[in-house]
Amino acid sequence: MNIFDQNIHTYYINYGSGSFNEHGGINTGFFATLSIGRCFVRGFQFTTASNKPNRDPIEITIEGSNSPSWLLKFGNSWTVIYNGTSGLKDDPGRKKTGPIQTFTNSLSLQSYRVLVTKKRGIGNSVQYAEFTFHGDCRTGYNLEIHFRIQLLLIINYIDF
Repeated sequence: MNIFDQNIHTYYINYGSGSFNEHGGINTGFFATLSIGRCFVRGFQFTTASNKPNRDPIEITIEGSNSPSWLLKFGNSWTVIYNGTSGLKDDPGRKKTGPIQTFTNSLSLQSYRVLVTKKRGIGNSVQYAEFTFHGDCRTGYNLEIHFRIQLLLIINYIDF
């Protein structure tokens, strides 16, 4: 769970569908299901890994779902709630956290999926050290939703 371990010295890396070419890591990511129930995600933040700035995610999608966990591995279970910049277009440096990216979202969802659609440069993979969701939950619990291990029911890493 390197992207949720609160340790900027570890990182998540994904090469994609096993092809080690310049497009490696595109359309890869993860999904998380919250054990605390549905939440409104309205922002996020990336922290860069220790090396290889060409692997930084530059554009992403965030999708959400309230489908049962067994359906989440299928693409039609998700609704896009964000499509845009990752906040790392301007390289903040290595092991640095980019700015919080905020967006409008009126859907309270239990599962969220993040996919990288563009990276900074040519490389065989995508990597980042940390990822944080920001938002609030229907319980009134205002979260800087770190989706840390105690909040997670399921984490799955995706490569298409």
